[in-house]
Amino acid sequence: EFWLLLGLAPIPAAVRRLTGRRKARARPLPISRDLRAMARQRRPVPAAEVRRTLVRALAERLNVGAATLTANGGLARAARRAGVSHSVANEADALLGELDLAAFGGAQATVKDGAERAWRLYREIDGEARTRESLRAAATWSAFAILFIGLAHTGFALDTVERDAERHFEAGVAAYRAGRYEDAARDFGASAAAVPRAPDAWMNHGTAS
Repeated sequence: EFWLLLGLAPIPAAVRRLTGRRKARARPLPISRDLRAMARQRRPVPAAEVRRTLVRALAERLNVGAATLTANGGLARAARRAGVSHSVANEADALLGELDLAAFGGAQATVKDGAERAWRLYREIDGEARTRESLRAAATWSAFAILFIGLAHTGFALDTVERDAERHFEAGVAAYRAGRYEDAARDFGASAAAVPRAPDAWMNHGTAS
């Protein structure tokens, strides 16, 4: 009985390892695999299907939105920004244009060797472009830069408004002391309009009026 219990001891640990593996999330397969599968088919693939798969695969590889690639010349620009040579970027953009024309011509319209050309160009772009990690990091820093510039611009605008309010307030005080009450009311009103939460400006505006 002792040896039987000793033999069964590792079983709970093994069960936990198996169930743990079952719960682990499988990493999503890259869309480029679908493009490769299309290129290996012996039958012609509809242009609309090749176009859709190519755009999704390149959007994933270049870390951009699909809409960016489908804009006029967007694929060439995105590829060049990622480090791809002009010749490959322009060839890929031209192929996408062919696929667009064929796709709008009908659901089953095809482009000669469309899937094979799409897969070849994807591999060339994949080989020339910067790494995925590098492109993701660049996109993150670009987002931070845009946010920083926006905040800086907002801060500058607020600082300008506050300076204008202070200038009008000081002008209103000077006008009030000189007995020019209409001018004082106008300046205090401008100060209050610039900074609506300034109680002194509103109070002095009411007094001068």
